[in-house]
Amino acid sequence: MVFSTAGLTLPGMGQVNLVGDPTKPGPYTVRLQFPDGYRIDAHHHPDAREVTILSGIYMTGYGTVEHLDDPPAA
Repeated sequence: MVFSTAGLTLPGMGQVNLVGDPTKPGPYTVRLQFPDGYRIDAHHHPDAREVTILSGIYMTGYGTVEHLDDPPAA
């Protein structure tokens, strides 16, 4: 697989389109590659998403983000 920085990727990401076209309606499968510590700002998608993590740690959250950088409560 050859990862590309073209397509739907953000700066620093790599993407390979495996099945379908993510720019068109309908199902598709992409593989994304992120460097260690990569962070994506809160956002939403107009359709359903399914995520499979091949390696590393993936953290996600839901709801408001006004306290995203606050330290955890004791």
